[in-house]
Amino acid sequence: MLQVPVEKRAHAADLIIGYYNEAAKTWKTLPTTYDAATGTAAAEMNHFTKYALLER
Repeated sequence: MLQVPVEKRAHAADLIIGYYNEAAKTWKTLPTTYDAATGTAAAEMNHFTKYALLER
């Protein structure tokens, strides 16, 4: 599980965690949940790579 702290913002629910697929040269997004109580976005990951917090 990857958890990313999110600054308080009006559209925090529009944030999604993703990674860049070098082979396909595209961003792949992961199912992401946002917890307003803790101020974190979370996603399950199945491999090590560089992840980013993206906006839909």
